Amino acid sequence: MISFKNCLLVDDDKDDQDIFRFALNKVHPEFSCVFAENGESAIRILQQKWTSPEFIVMDINLPRLNGLDCLAAIKKIHELKEIPVFMYSTCGQTEIIEKCMSLGASGFYTKTSNMCDLENSLKDIVATVDTRKLV
Repeated sequence: MISFKNCLLVDDDKDDQDIFRFALNKVHPEFSCVFAENGESAIRILQQKWTSPEFIVMDINLPRLNGLDCLAAIKKIHELKEIPVFMYSTCGQTEIIEKCMSLGASGFYTKTSNMCDLENSLKDIVATVDTRKLV
């Protein structure tokens, strides 16, 4: 019997949401995905009384509240700060990656249109999340 788990994808691009859902379902069918189109929506969703996500994947370039500011806000909220947040962006500049990590990100992945690369990233993310639960 498969027990379902949740993840939250914060990305304003509908095509990226669809691709992410497809890739996640392919490599980890036990996960369902909730979407937020900006940082403000993500915070609102996370503060609702639904089952907390196992992890969050968040784009950096978002309208209203960008990914860096949203990450910082999540890490300041006691009930949310332990949820692993993985940042992803087409911009893989060292300064951006370092900023993400200094704000408490669990990892950084470069956005790709290559399905195999996305699937491998999702495998890494879930493995990281599972490893954290064992500690």
